Amino acid sequence: MLRIETAQNVGIDQPVASATQRIFGGLLDGLVILVYLIVALFVAGGLDLFGSFALLSLLGLPILLYHLICEIVFDGQSFGKMAAKTRVVSMDGGQATVGQYAIRWLLRLVEVTLTSGSLALWTIVLNGRGQRLGDIAAGTAVVRVDADPKLADTLTV
Repeated sequence: MLRIETAQNVGIDQPVASATQRIFGGLLDGLVILVYLIVALFVAGGLDLFGSFALLSLLGLPILLYHLICEIVFDGQSFGKMAAKTRVVSMDGGQATVGQYAIRWLLRLVEVTLTSGSLALWTIVLNGRGQRLGDIAAGTAVVRVDADPKLADTLTV
């Protein structure tokens, strides 16, 4: 459990997403990107765009910006996070900001893309709060999202 302190000094306990859930979500995101790449290549072939800057833009930018755009548009979730039932949240108890998503995305390029995820995995496992370097720098965490919360989960006895 991760305790998030709000601006009103109220502690919220959130279940941290496990490394397995994060890997599962990441694999699903990779599958979404692969399907996009196949469809984009098919479209590019039909429009005779091979070897042009338009093809590079068509293929590269959405793949490069996938995680950032998804987290902004879907309130801290990508398609993989939705399936894994996880979400990015701010450590101050509020919804993460665009700036926080951008910091996570920039560091993701190093700790996930360049190191094939090994740096991120080690950081998640060794960090007591289940955060990778991007989360630590951005002040965010990835938590589990329960589909059907119970009344007992919302009340303090």
